[in-house]
Amino acid sequence: MTSQIHRRGILAGVAGSALAPQLAVAADLDLNDSAQSLLAFAKLTGNSAGGAVLRWHTGVINAVQPGQKPTPLVGYEGLEKEVWGVEADGAYSTAYFDIGFFTDLATGERLKMWSNPLTNETVETMAFHSGRFASTLKADGPKRVWQRRGDDVWTVSSPNVGFPSLLKPEVYPAESSGPFQFFSVVRTDRGRMSDLANQKLTSAPLTWTYTLTTVWLPWMRMGQRPGAVVWSGNGGKYHSAADVPEKFKVFLAEEQPDYLTNGQPWSGVRTMWADYMASHPPRTPT
Repeated sequence: MTSQIHRRGILAGVAGSALAPQLAVAADLDLNDSAQSLLAFAKLTGNSAGGAVLRWHTGVINAVQPGQKPTPLVGYEGLEKEVWGVEADGAYSTAYFDIGFFTDLATGERLKMWSNPLTNETVETMAFHSGRFASTLKADGPKRVWQRRGDDVWTVSSPNVGFPSLLKPEVYPAESSGPFQFFSVVRTDRGRMSDLANQKLTSAPLTWTYTLTTVWLPWMRMGQRPGAVVWSGNGGKYHSAADVPEKFKVFLAEEQPDYLTNGQPWSGVRTMWADYMASHPPRTPT
């Protein structure tokens, strides 16, 4: 109770300070209103005026196996491009493209060959591509839940998807995790209410964190070993393509030279598993 009273007193005192206009602007945004909630989400994760947004992310992948403590495997660096369009009815269209590479846990340098600590096998890594995933966001869609502490505001999404494996274990015994594949994500997008309520901003600063749980990555050659991998990462927005680090630009020049300039760097839907199959055609009919 004392801390609550103290906090109210601080906020009351702020009313006469330089922060007062910022707090007044923030109060004008009603995140319980579906249209304003959609606008806020577009500003936070994309651009409410439309256009391409670049989001960086980096983290660590751990192996989780029954009866054992998690084992760090590799790091990674990625770049998401999401192209936003504003529809006539106030909805937003989005098309998402993610690209990146794996890194050495000790040095942070890009890994091309990797020694698997669980199998003692040295394998070749591969770049990852994810997307094109397209969606339409509407105000009358699923209600988005927001949380707020002062000027700090965030929203959490947690999709879970399961489907038959693209890589069949009878064809890819070392690369397939079995007949079933899944993705489970918990993602938090965080920003400032004052930025989201600012009518002069169409793209607000973003901090995001996530965990992604999925089956073994095909190039790791873990076969049907019990367990899964957990990606733990964080990221934010770049102001422009000029902010992309030189190391990542070197990677893009090698892997996808038009990524930063092309609104659709590749057609169709790409995943690591589909890319692996394309570069490692099955030796026997599926």
